[in-house]
Amino acid sequence: MNIRNQNARSGFSLVEMMVAIAIFMVVAVIAVAALLKIVDANRKSETLQDAVNNINFAMDSITREVRVGRITTAFLRRLPILVQA
Repeated sequence: MNIRNQNARSGFSLVEMMVAIAIFMVVAVIAVAALLKIVDANRKSETLQDAVNNINFAMDSITREVRVGRITTAFLRRLPILVQA
């Protein structure tokens, strides 16, 4: 009878399993929320980096055009505007 009583007590009860699952779910929700915040921050960072790259390109173009003394447009290759010959 003693062996049978030990076998009946081995394992987890329903309450223990529900508590473990609830704790796991709380941890999972926190982890997913943190992951979503990281993804959002990454998206904002990439957008900001694109803006900085565009500004750097514009500043380089302006600097080059001032140094050379003429203005050319990438969109109107057929009609360059000459400022100085």
